[in-house]
Amino acid sequence: MSRVRLLIPLVLVLLALAPRVARSQHYVYLSENVNGGELCSRIVDSAPALRQIYVFVSTAGATAVEFSAPLPECVIGATYLSDTPVFGVTLGNSQTGVVVGLGDCQSGSAIHVLTINCLFQGLTQECCSYRILPYPDENPPGIYFVDCDFNLVEGSGGVAQVSQDAVSPVVRDPSPPDGALSEPVDTKLNCTVRRCDCTCCALLIDVYFGTNPAPPVVARDTWLPYDPGALRPNTTYYWKVKAYGAGTAESPVWSFTTEKGVPTGYTSWGAIKALYTE
Repeated sequence: MSRVRLLIPLVLVLLALAPRVARSQHYVYLSENVNGGELCSRIVDSAPALRQIYVFVSTAGATAVEFSAPLPECVIGATYLSDTPVFGVTLGNSQTGVVVGLGDCQSGSAIHVLTINCLFQGLTQECCSYRILPYPDENPPGIYFVDCDFNLVEGSGGVAQVSQDAVSPVVRDPSPPDGALSEPVDTKLNCTVRRCDCTCCALLIDVYFGTNPAPPVVARDTWLPYDPGALRPNTTYYWKVKAYGAGTAESPVWSFTTEKGVPTGYTSWGAIKALYTE
């Protein structure tokens, strides 16, 4: 009996006996780049071809992982062929649920654990989400890791976007509009960001903001809209965002000016008395 056959039952025993702990920093994601990718990646389906989709994990330390990654129906005409393990210890397959043993404790942000071999037809017309899904045979189903202390840890799954082009994120349509005047002092910052190949919020956003025409970064890995807090009246502010998806996109520097403050003598004693008389 081979060493691989001996290790597979051991992985199953560890998964069955491992105590469950809360969600930690363990992530499974897809990429078309064998050298690694991003948590939100793009996969190009531009012509009929044999394709390799690489499965990576980002983990602080793990000895096994279980998940599923079935080809989505929106990748029109795609055919699953096989999986190629990296560490040699697998049970099941990526389409219906797979357990991947990692051998010794592994840690890193781009650990290649499996390659999904498939045939694409070049027919994916619109952006199509290809997601890492739960392993169905756990109770409850989920994406799980066995960490280096042999605890069963819940992880998360990434999403790749499949389309016929390879467009990086695009940042546009700032709110407030560039050069806007008399904006409220409670203004929130927003814009439209294409993530991967889809129009939606970016996975990661850095916000630069301030009264300097070269604004400093004030928030990393955040979401839009961004609340900068109470602003000073009659002040010009500058801002931009940097979006991370399938590549990086940085907006130009935008600006807006807040409304003027309320005059000090706006309310008189007579006006106050009028509020209490009929």
